[in-house]
Amino acid sequence: DFSYEPRIAWNNAASYSNALYNENFYKTLYAILSSSNEVLGKVEIGDMVIENDEGGDETPMVEAVAHLAKSLCLGYIGLTYDKGFIVTEYTDLTQTIPTSPYADFIDTALVGLDKCIAICNANTFTLPSSWVPGITMTNTKLGQLANTVAAALLSYSPRNMTENEAVDWGLVQDYADNGLPYDF
Repeated sequence: DFSYEPRIAWNNAASYSNALYNENFYKTLYAILSSSNEVLGKVEIGDMVIENDEGGDETPMVEAVAHLAKSLCLGYIGLTYDKGFIVTEYTDLTQTIPTSPYADFIDTALVGLDKCIAICNANTFTLPSSWVPGITMTNTKLGQLANTVAAALLSYSPRNMTENEAVDWGLVQDYADNGLPYDF
């Protein structure tokens, strides 16, 4: 099923023999999204301050990473599925959450990426080395990564020629120009 050309529609039935591939990816994205939203809810809505062992404020660093993680999840859901449940730190989980189309996921992801970029531009920090093994991830590099992800989401999300022509390619260029200058 994964190699037919032209591509065939994904069988989303629970009884489909390859449903596990879809289910694991879906559950993982929503698990990370849930954790990111919990952090953002405590920091942005609950005004929680996160301090390191020396008493330094690490709230902006944690907030930026949570916005990036949330946006990566929403973006990948938008790239992979036709619709899903957009859940953010502001979603009332006691209410029924309607499904939203994939384009709304991309739009919501871009809002989060822009927040990540703004936090990175306004603060100076270095992530703990275990968060991104092999890379000293500073606020500058994290902001560049968020810009690169934004450019990719805008570029990859169109599903037909009309959507492709509607992309703001100038915005894609702006994000790319502020993106990673090296192979991540």
